[in-house]
Amino acid sequence: MNRLTTLLMVCIGLALHHSRVQADLILNPSFEDPILSAPGTFQRFAAGQTIGAGWIVQAPSATGSVVIYTPHSAVVDWPNATDGNQILYVGDNMGSTTVFQDLTLTANTQYRLEFDLGAFTNNPVNANGAALQMDVLRNGTSILSSPVLFTRPHNAGFATQTLNFATSLAGTYRLSMTSQQNFGTNVDNFQLTAVPEPSGVILVGLSLGIVGMRRPRRKLSVRPIGDS
Repeated sequence: MNRLTTLLMVCIGLALHHSRVQADLILNPSFEDPILSAPGTFQRFAAGQTIGAGWIVQAPSATGSVVIYTPHSAVVDWPNATDGNQILYVGDNMGSTTVFQDLTLTANTQYRLEFDLGAFTNNPVNANGAALQMDVLRNGTSILSSPVLFTRPHNAGFATQTLNFATSLAGTYRLSMTSQQNFGTNVDNFQLTAVPEPSGVILVGLSLGIVGMRRPRRKLSVRPIGDS
């Protein structure tokens, strides 16, 4: 294995490691913590409680709550989980509920948030579909022009939603999601990544630099002594 190949393999390894770190920006992204015992099992969380690691319930009233569940139950038709086995049901038909997670982000960085939003199927109680308002805050102030509302119609199941935003300062930011009253809002599979990935830029730059350092060898022409 030559030096170029070795260096490129090291760069690729660093890039993969950085991508993994980026993927870990959100704790408990698919609500697999705490682990529920069996399909159809529920666990309710009220205001002030932590959902596994990372997420905290901030309900505006005592009636607001969220539920982790494992599809399917015999009561209503839940959308299937898109990552893992569990899903978060925000609001539980009892009012608008906010769930948030505080994240440490870098300065002057573009971020892309992706998550799956789903509505119930064949459930007349939640016939309005799913509606979720997303916001990103620093020191209590939104860094977005305004909170973004994402919706899914009844019987639509899950679909991936995307929110792009930029940070100007390094520090703690709050990712906040708020359900809308009288909607059956289900979420799963949160992912937050830097765009573009810094590791990709580093890898390309190092690769070009290494290639540039490799000068082509000149072939020497050797003629026998005595030839004219």
